[in-house]
This record gives sequence, C-alpha cells and structure tokens, in this order.
Amino acid sequence: MAEPLEVDVVVLGAGTAGMAVAAALARGGVSVAVVESGLAGGAAAYWADTPLHALRGPGAVLLAAQSTPGAAQAVTSTLNAAATLARRTDLTGHWQDSAATAVLESAGVALLRGRGRISAARTVSVARLDGASQDLHAALAVVLATGSVPDAPGPAAAAAGPLCWGTRAALSAPALPRRLGVLGAGPNASAVAQAFARLGTGVTVLAPEGLLPGWPGPAVALVGALLRADGVQLWNGVGLAAASLAEGGLVLSLDNGHSLRCDALLVDTVRRPAVHGIGLERLGLVGAPLDGSGLAGGTDWLYCAGDAAADPLADSAAAFSTPWALEQARRTADAILARAGGADAAAVPEALGVQMVFTDPPLAATGMALAAALEAGFSAVESAGTAEADSGQVPAKEAVWGSLVVDADTGLLLGAAFAGSHAGDLAQLAAVGIVGRIPVPTLLLALPPAPSAARLWQQLLRGFGL
Repeated sequence: MAEPLEVDVVVLGAGTAGMAVAAALARGGVSVAVVESGLAGGAAAYWADTPLHALRGPGAVLLAAQSTPGAAQAVTSTLNAAATLARRTDLTGHWQDSAATAVLESAGVALLRGRGRISAARTVSVARLDGASQDLHAALAVVLATGSVPDAPGPAAAAAGPLCWGTRAALSAPALPRRLGVLGAGPNASAVAQAFARLGTGVTVLAPEGLLPGWPGPAVALVGALLRADGVQLWNGVGLAAASLAEGGLVLSLDNGHSLRCDALLVDTVRRPAVHGIGLERLGLVGAPLDGSGLAGGTDWLYCAGDAAADPLADSAAAFSTPWALEQARRTADAILARAGGADAAAVPEALGVQMVFTDPPLAATGMALAAALEAGFSAVESAGTAEADSGQVPAKEAVWGSLVVDADTGLLLGAAFAGSHAGDLAQLAAVGIVGRIPVPTLLLALPPAPSAARLWQQLLRGFGL
C-alpha cells in the first residue's frame, strides 16, 4: 500500500461539479485531491452535453435558415453526417482528457486515477488503476461528485445485446445506424432521436408513457410536431415486448402486435445518483438529507455536489442542467472555505435548477408547476399561452409557449415553463425572479431581446390582469 496522503479535502469524481469544487477550493488556499476512475471532465464533456449539442447543432442551424426567406434559397436540404460526426469527435477531444487534467494541474489539484470508497469519517480508500492502494485523509471534508448512472434496461431490451444502446453509446457512435429504434421518449432520448433523424437515420420512437412524460402538454405538442416533420415515427402508448438479433440487425416485437426492424436500439432509462457501493451504507448515511450547500445531515464533513446531490443519497432521477451543477458546486466550495476559516457556514437556501430538454423547440422549466404549488399550500394561479412572432430575426417565424405560476397572495413567481428558441433564457430569468423575489412585471426589464419572448411574457402577464 502506498503512503497515506493528508489533504484538506478529497473530492470523489472529476466531472463538471467535481472539477468546479476542486478548482474553487484550490483558489481559496485549500489542498485538494480528486479521485477519478474514468476521464477527467465528466460525462457532460464526452457522452452528454458536448456531443449532443455537436450532433444537434447543424440541424438547428439548417432549420433556422430554411425557415427564413432569403436564407432558405441559399442552403441545401441535407446535412453532411460525416462532417458532423467528425466535429463531434473533435469537440470531445477524441475522448482524451488531457485538457481537463491540465486544468486540475494548473490549479494545484492532485489527481489520483482509481476508484475511491469512504472507509471511515474523512477517510477515502483508493484502489488505484496502477494496482496499488492508498488511503486519503481529509482534514476538512469529503465531497461526493460521482455523477449519475442509468438504470439497466429491462429484459426485453437487454436481449438486443451489444445493439442495445444507452445515450452514451449513441452519442459516441463512430457511424450512424441506418435505422434506429428508441424505447422511451424522455428528454435525452427525444433529443438524440431528433438529431439522428436530421442526419439521415430512419428513427422510430416507442413511447409507452407518451412523449416527454411530465412536461406540459402544449409544449410537448410543439416538440412532437417538429419530430414528425423531421421524419421521426412516433408511436405513443406502444412498448417493447421482445427483441431478437437477426441477420443485419434487430427485430423488435411491439406490444401492439407489430414488429420493427432496426440496426440499434436506444433505451431511455432513468439516471440516478451514483452514490451506492462507495461506503455510505456502512456509515449509515444513505438517505441523509442535504442542506443548501450539499452538507449531509448528521455530519460536518460529507458534502454532495452535482448529480450526486439530486434527491440526496436516495433513489431518484438526476435531471438538472450543467449550470445548476456549477452553482451547487460553488455553494459547496463556499461552505467548506468558510469552515476552513473558522467560521460557521451561513445557512444557504437550496439551489434552484433549470431543467432543459434539448430538442427543437427546446423546453425549459424551473420552480413549481401549478399542482405542486397548490399541494405545497400556496394560493397559486397560472397563466399559460402561445405567442407567434414574425420578427425579421432568425428564425423568422416561431411559435413559443409559456406558463407562469404566481402566488396570488404575494404576487411573486413560484414556477415557470417555456417552449421555444429562448426557453432556456426565459427559464433562467424566471429562476432569478423566484430566488430574488422579484415582482413578475419587473422581470420584463431583463427579457431577451427577441420579439417572440417579449410578446409571450406580456401575454402571460395579461393572464394575471397585469
């Protein structure tokens, strides 16, 4: 066994949140060691956000051009799939993490390659990839930034063997399949299905629970219309009964009696915090509540950041955006630095995330929906509607939808959801309004400079008589 390493903080995981926490702590003068068994930089850089945006970006640009008179006459109607895949591979650094490791090195953070497990309070035992083992002792804190993992596919889908894909396999595929089956129509699967269809793959989506379950119906309808326009066959209410390998691909037997041939099957499953099997059970910390900084209840040393903080240490979907992970990581680092300076960390409210669906049109939501607000005891009211603008901008014409949920007693915003090219900006603005308790009309001053966004917000305000 290698000599034990004494540091102030040990971070398990070098993904988006782990790297952000480690860098912030190092800037604050705290010694940090990060343990990572895979690529530094995290799933978002290699198998999620970055490759997804690389694959969907050309299609979004082409759609905007084709919907804009003047530009439409100057563009072709097809994308170059090979060039798109090559750009995807370049943006992921060819799945090498030299850029991320350089960031950690320049910050003075020690990177240990291996699998870490909490063996005692403030102690992490590492099985290093070089075969050695080493204990790390943290004077201040251990931060779990271990990300999330997908549930295993059901037995019917698993029968597809190596042709059963998760989003990781789909977004790193060296070539596009001619035919892609998709089981489940959640945010990730829907975005991948649309991107592949625009690149020339024949895509059939089986949506046993419907398209984008849990999202508002009018927003889902806008996405469904564009998916079909992109050539995606969408079978709502239809599931998979069996899958079998056949010459040249797969045969999918559907629960409506039909069958489908494809070359790969993308299965959309829930992602959950990757916090099991790393020592929490032994310490009795599974299910411990987290405060706004990610500190686990009953401890003064264990923090969770990023997806690991989604429904703390419990079995729950982790589905927040990278900005949320970065904000939560900042709060964790601030709390640890405060303790390092001998001060009690100030009480921090929970971070408010913006959930995104990266389809066209994009969807975004923050805060509480109407039903959740009423259940929480608020005198909540909702204004929802669609607006359309022919703005002279790109895209030239766009239908956008939105919903605002307001507390009728105080006039303050409780939640919001949007569909349209500016959905993310509008939801982020709403999140600022919720956290800052800013009157809804005042938020007009910070709207994105897009006629469709301003028109929609004003229309929603009229629903409240404002």
